[in-house]
Amino acid sequence: MGNGRQGIGAKLLCAALAASFVYALSSGIRSSLAAVIVPLTVSNGLSYAQVSSAVAVGQFAYGLSQVLFGALALRLGVRAVLLWGCALMISGLALVPWCTGALSLTLALGLLFHSGTGACCFGMLWCAITPLCRGKAAALAAGIVSAGCGAGTLVFSPLMGILGEKAGAGAVMAGCAAALCAAVPACLYVTAHGREDRGAKTSGLNARAVLGAALRDRAYLLLIAAFCVCGFHMGIIQTHFYSQLLSDGLSAAAGSAAYAVIGVATSAGALWCAALCARHGDGKILSSIYLVRACLAVAIVLLPGTPAVLFAAALLLGLSMDASVAPTSQLISARLGPQTLSVTFGFAYLSHQAGGFLSAYLGGVFVQCGAGYGALWALDSLLCLTAAVAVMLCARPSQGALRLSHA
Repeated sequence: MGNGRQGIGAKLLCAALAASFVYALSSGIRSSLAAVIVPLTVSNGLSYAQVSSAVAVGQFAYGLSQVLFGALALRLGVRAVLLWGCALMISGLALVPWCTGALSLTLALGLLFHSGTGACCFGMLWCAITPLCRGKAAALAAGIVSAGCGAGTLVFSPLMGILGEKAGAGAVMAGCAAALCAAVPACLYVTAHGREDRGAKTSGLNARAVLGAALRDRAYLLLIAAFCVCGFHMGIIQTHFYSQLLSDGLSAAAGSAAYAVIGVATSAGALWCAALCARHGDGKILSSIYLVRACLAVAIVLLPGTPAVLFAAALLLGLSMDASVAPTSQLISARLGPQTLSVTFGFAYLSHQAGGFLSAYLGGVFVQCGAGYGALWALDSLLCLTAAVAVMLCARPSQGALRLSHA
């Protein structure tokens, strides 16, 4: 029995690392597209607004496609969805150099590529390896997969920026498409282990029934509301924090260095949070994360914007940035069962993206009207406090609270 447990542990670790590698490729490229917006205007003859609009459409496509591909995974299996996602990402990036109009760029970069990243999202990859998870090892595995986001951003953000400046957007797109080819064998490896235990295909479940039952569950509604706040918080970091750093007197190089700190801290925070969840429980840790974010937002408003304070803020923001993903997925899995995650966590991520859109929009409004970034962080603090309370109200049962009927 001891050897069997060791074997399962080794398989879970390898599968989690492979899933983290896929997530690093998809999320790392998606999160670093800001580095090639200007090069795309030069190489494709489009305006900054046209390229930005294509990326903005991609944000919605990323969230919506997770729900759609989640439903498809219940019918065709996780492996088919992940391979489709790889194909969409590679083809979308490969077509970008040939796009000379706003519509074609929106279709290639906004829809094809971002839909592919939605198919290869955390929820789908996590669903693929859950058959290997046993007990507290699940939290650690979720942290390993989630850490891929920060690692991917750390690698791709400077590479895409340098390559875009030296060789142009076409070289960036070709290089990223080539890198994504490595995701294909990794996806095959991840799903092979899933089918070996309990099966990666859950065709007996109906997506409409799964989502309908989930939306009638009070705890699930509270969790997706809190995850919407998570998206609001992350949207500030991804959209406005860099501009805030520059407005406080940091140079562009220092601002980029601060974002490199965020990337490293994001991976470290995801792993650290996973270890804490394995020891203290997902609900307590997730609620604490939102409380920490609320305190950070207040500190950013009240403390002087010196370089030391700003870099400390970048470090702490990074540590808490992706830390909420693993415990949120674990809590949803506990409520509705791991076989439903492709749909239920996908819908939660749609809520997350809605929160990110809201903070991106409100930040521009606040700065435009003179309220500045302080008002945005103050609102974020209030929302994070509310999310912490919402998570406290979610009681985590020992087994899935809902029994979902098969189609």
